[in-house]
Amino acid sequence: MGVLGGVASAYFLFRIKNRVLVAGAVVLIVIAVIHPLGTLVSMPNTNYMGETGTLTLDGSAWLKEQKPDEYNALCWLRETAKNGGEVVLEAPGDAYSYSSRVSAFTGLPTVIGWRTHEMMWGGRKGGVDIDQRCADSDGMYTEGAQEPLAKYHVRYIFVGETEQERYGSALETLAGCEGIELAYRSGKTCVYRVI
Repeated sequence: MGVLGGVASAYFLFRIKNRVLVAGAVVLIVIAVIHPLGTLVSMPNTNYMGETGTLTLDGSAWLKEQKPDEYNALCWLRETAKNGGEVVLEAPGDAYSYSSRVSAFTGLPTVIGWRTHEMMWGGRKGGVDIDQRCADSDGMYTEGAQEPLAKYHVRYIFVGETEQERYGSALETLAGCEGIELAYRSGKTCVYRVI
């Protein structure tokens, strides 16, 4: 489609008699070409690509390099719950942020993913269910609320970088809750099991 569009654009520019329109179109084309070229030059050395500069489509390679503790915990969780269907609690997040990585890297269901995407694509009226799931997730982390754990059939609770930034010292109550035990630790990243 891109090739056909380019041919059609060239013919269209040739047929235009107004030089101002032709100049404007050429400027837009040049601007459109600058972004991809700039990206090719700047991206290989950013943290999004990792320190090695090796280009790969494997997102877990970046995770392994940049956040090894979370990578190890996610690998353990994926192997432990490989039969699937076991719900994992992770902090609710917003689109295009470092959140909802548990479901992305393990394939396991979570209580709530990216809040904004759930609102856009989930089809729930007014986001009532989404707001409730976010509030329940916060309560499970900060108070160790047992009712939502049972309501959503949560089997594992993931505590990584995102949860530590969001809840801080409130996470200490989680470790002392009845019916919750530490199942895995890698550095500061923990996975709790709901008994």
